[in-house]
Amino acid sequence: MAALQVPGHLTWSIPHVLASVILGLLLGTAALSVASRRDDTVATHLAGALLTLAIVSHHFTAMGAIALTPDSTRVIDALTISELSLAITVGG
Repeated sequence: MAALQVPGHLTWSIPHVLASVILGLLLGTAALSVASRRDDTVATHLAGALLTLAIVSHHFTAMGAIALTPDSTRVIDALTISELSLAITVGG
């Protein structure tokens, strides 16, 4: 998010950031615990689901921690990468 250049200011909600880290840690630990204790298909699927839930909950909770305050006086850097270059880089 630090690389995002917008005509405004980004502020973080520390409680949301902490919640996202805790959710990721708890669900990731649960996924590893399930994966290491049993070696069958059900455990593999459950561990995969828990790890997916850990990643998704961490990501979306952290994204919810951002607040954008518009500021029309903020100038975007001229050296910002173009949308086409970014799309090609990410696609590659």
